[in-house]
Amino acid sequence: MARLESPNRSKTVTFTCDPELADELSELADEQDVSRAELLRQLSADAVDGEDTDTNPTHEPTNDTLREVYNAALETSNDKLILNMRKHSSRVAQLSRISKDTLHSYLKELEAKGYAVEQSAAPGGTQPQTAWRIKPKCATVQHWKYRKR
Repeated sequence: MARLESPNRSKTVTFTCDPELADELSELADEQDVSRAELLRQLSADAVDGEDTDTNPTHEPTNDTLREVYNAALETSNDKLILNMRKHSSRVAQLSRISKDTLHSYLKELEAKGYAVEQSAAPGGTQPQTAWRIKPKCATVQHWKYRKR
């Protein structure tokens, strides 16, 4: 008897590639903090959806000021792409040539567009500490796993 396909079922796709490419895919997946399978799903979806990586290969904001804030936040964040505002807000404001007082509103706009996510924590102190997780350049806004949904 034939098996009916459910519209929500996944299909497995298998392919072979050069070992060097497999290693590079693994490294890229590690940088994005996703599995290699998830990275390949994202890249495949982008290709099928026709995302134009030629016009925006790094998936940065198109607004000049937002792009400067985004790049400054990336440059200042740690290796996990976490930006500690208590320690680094002045540096981000300086690099992006904006006032420190307006930085939060720019980060909120980046969050609304899928480039950053605000995270709050109180690590052993009495005052809450605000941090931002910044989207890596190689991740699309649509497929970044930390974006607000």
